[in-house]
Formats: sequence, C-alpha cells, structure tokens
Amino acid sequence: MRTVFVITGLMLLAAGLFWYTESLQADEPAHLGVLLTESSRLDKLEGIENGLRDLGFHVEDDLVFHVYEEEEDTDALMAMAREMLEADYDLIAAFGGIEAQVLDVAMEETGLSTPVVFVGMAAPLDTGLIESYERPGTMFTGVANHHLNLSAKRLELFTDALPEMDEVIVLYNKEIDISNRSCDVTREAVETLGIEVVPFDVGTELDLTALADLAGENTGLLTLPSFIIEGMTGELADFSRAHDLPVMGIYDDEVAEGFLMAYGSSFYDQGYQAARQISLILGGNEASTIPVELPDRLLFQVNRDTAAHIGVSLDRDVMRLADEVKGGGD
Repeated sequence: MRTVFVITGLMLLAAGLFWYTESLQADEPAHLGVLLTESSRLDKLEGIENGLRDLGFHVEDDLVFHVYEEEEDTDALMAMAREMLEADYDLIAAFGGIEAQVLDVAMEETGLSTPVVFVGMAAPLDTGLIESYERPGTMFTGVANHHLNLSAKRLELFTDALPEMDEVIVLYNKEIDISNRSCDVTREAVETLGIEVVPFDVGTELDLTALADLAGENTGLLTLPSFIIEGMTGELADFSRAHDLPVMGIYDDEVAEGFLMAYGSSFYDQGYQAARQISLILGGNEASTIPVELPDRLLFQVNRDTAAHIGVSLDRDVMRLADEVKGGGD
C-alpha cells in the first residue's frame, strides 16, 4: 500500500511541477498561511522552504509565508484560524495536530474553506480529519508523523535501553485528544513489557515538585505528543539532570537540550516531506485527492553526555540501533 502512495504522489508531483513551470512568469506570488503553537516547530518551515527549493521553486520570489503563532491560548488560536480562512490564502500549513483540528472546527463554524497541509500530525484518520490515507476526501492532506502508534515502540526502546528501570512516568496532557490517545496506547503496551507505568497530567504548568515526589530510584520519564509538553523541553531537561532521571522524548531538539534519548520524525524532516504536497496543491490539485504520507524516516537518537551526567548505563545492543549518538560520555 505504501508503494501505491509513492507512485501516485510522484505522478501528481510531475503534473504540479509542470503547471508551476508553465505559469511561473504570469502568476503573482503564492500566499501560504502557517499556523503553529510552539516556536520550535519553525524548523518545519525551514524544511518546507528547502523542500520547495529542491522541487524547483524560487522561494524568495514566488512564495509569501504568513506565519501565525500562539503558544498558550487556544481561544486565540481559534481566532487566528478564522482570520487565516478569511484571508483566503492559496493554502494553509498546519504545523501539528492541534493546529489542524482548530482549522477544521473554524471551517465548520465559518463555512469558509482553504486547502490545508498538516505538517506532522499523529492520528489524522483516528481523529476524523481525513477519510483515508490513500484519498483524504476532505480539505486536509499532509504528513502523518505516526507518533500515536510510535508511543508503544518508544516505551519499548526506553525499557530495553535501561533494563534496570522498573517504572516509567508518562507525561501527557488530558486536555489534548492525541495526548490522551497516546497514553492509552502506552498503557496497552505495558502488558507485554512488564513495567509499571504512571500517567502524569502536566496541565498547562508543570508541577516539578509533584513530579519529583512520584519518581523513585529506577524511574524514567516518557513524554507523549503534546504542543504543551514540547514547550516544557527546557524545564524537563533541567529536571532530568537535577534528579538523575532519564527522559525519552520524540524530537531531535529534545536530545540536543539534554533528554537522554528520542525516537520519532524530526520537525525539519516533516516540513521537507510536506513540501511535496504543498507543491501539488499550488499546482492545482485538490487536497482531497492527494495521499497522506507517513514519515520518510524515523530517528532514534541518544545523548551519551546526559547518560554520563545522570549516571546510567545503556544496553549495548540497543545503542547499536541509534541513528545518531550525541556527546562522548565517559
């Protein structure tokens, strides 16, 4: 099935690039709205720009990006979504699941519509945003980052890497649909892994005292998909070092900040991949007919310096699976 997606995408891509080349001189610059909830997600925009350049676009001359960012207030995010729909951009890039879902609600409430490319969304089918991966059938297409289903795999890698760990505190946000779904997936995985999992709702402000009280001698922290948790990366990295607690994250920037490890699709890669679908829509194709793609690659990264600092030894067999190891450790 994945091969069918790729072949179909390449056929559409060729048509889109032909249209782009033919109409380049006559058209005004295309206007693209960008909606995001966390500044670290701007790496996706860099990926989009470079991906479009590699597809033959002259980004600086032919495209105008209108970036809307709201990190905390969901009501303000909804207001931005309505404003973007009223602006009638050529398309909107939603830089995550919450952004895409807010745009979906805004379309329903206003009766306005603009094609949307979601750039990394954990479960577009489960949440009803699309009808199928092969043919979305809605105003939405994009790159599904697969992070919902990867939650169990991340827990498995984490426990295999640290066999002495007997408890994992799972950080999630109960107000975010995909975070709740990921928590359920993680709980189901416990049955086969034989480790205790303790869900911890981070809310909107991380209670580090309560988190420290929960942690035992052989405890680890696992973060689940949530734009709110993404915004807590620095706090969690500092907490990890202060309490000698290993943290398994999702993104490469989290490992760079000091998480012990991460497994998932990077923001940059998601943006670079989504450039294909953006080019197809700019080429006149309907979002409803453009297949949703899964990540081209997933990265398992480890920070050896963090391992040395918090005093943990990593399983050698698991370390061989790492795509990138940061630091030298001891």
